[in-house]
Amino acid sequence: MHDLVYIHKGYSWYVPLALLNGRKFGAGKVHFIGNTYGCWVARRFGAQTWPIERFRKAADEFARIYRHHSELGVGFELFCIQRWFILAEFMAACGLDACTYLDTDVLLTRNVDVEQTRTVKFGLTYTGYSAHVCFVNRLAALQRLCSFITALYADPPAEERMQQWHRQMVANCGGGGVSDMTFFHWFQKDHPDVLGDYSGIFEDSPFDVSLEEVRGFQSDADGFKRLVWTNGLPFAIATNGRKIELATLHHQGRGKCRLKKHAGRLGVGWVTMFILAPVAGIAHRIATKSVHWLG
Repeated sequence: MHDLVYIHKGYSWYVPLALLNGRKFGAGKVHFIGNTYGCWVARRFGAQTWPIERFRKAADEFARIYRHHSELGVGFELFCIQRWFILAEFMAACGLDACTYLDTDVLLTRNVDVEQTRTVKFGLTYTGYSAHVCFVNRLAALQRLCSFITALYADPPAEERMQQWHRQMVANCGGGGVSDMTFFHWFQKDHPDVLGDYSGIFEDSPFDVSLEEVRGFQSDADGFKRLVWTNGLPFAIATNGRKIELATLHHQGRGKCRLKKHAGRLGVGWVTMFILAPVAGIAHRIATKSVHWLG
């Protein structure tokens, strides 16, 4: 049984839905690490909250050596990497040797303790594409990943490797570049016994890569994975017609337009979705505008 940990800088309308979803299906505590307003909201939705500033020492040290190699914004890519340093510092400070990290645009569809147990030989896990659902089975493994990333930036020959990766991403994908997932990919190549890929652990991975990722699956009219709901659980349909039960739904990018609907199907109440969460979002916008006006 792992505690769930969410890290979110700033505030987004779907954070309360993710936290209530985590409370419903997680067997342990739900932790939220964020800014002042995000923590204030998260407490109202039952999460244990932690100010992100308390766990930024290593992340801020990393920022001093960070070099940007991506078409995406500096702030975005840097924080995506820093969150793993923040998570490691949080776990060490709280005496947690293990946890389940979830992005706030991920919804659990049920308890995933059985799946986590199947990954215990690995210190860390990811989908092979992203770590939006990451079982940290041993803190030492996460700390090892952070040391690996830091060492790359301290190693002059690695600069050419990152520049080449950046060029390759632009040429092949039209954008992107070096990100935290680049480092997960490289770390797994060097340490396959430490970082596990769900596709190698499960015959059919129950962890959705992204609703927008339809390769190998049937898609719906909007270009998302086609989902069939049976007994309250979503199934993706492979191109060969096989039904694959999904234990998580990743509402990346455009997929956020489906998050509220899916949260409702998974038991997040209408009062939260249509009253409490929107009011929290409005309050955040008012507070943000007030700060700008006063400034």
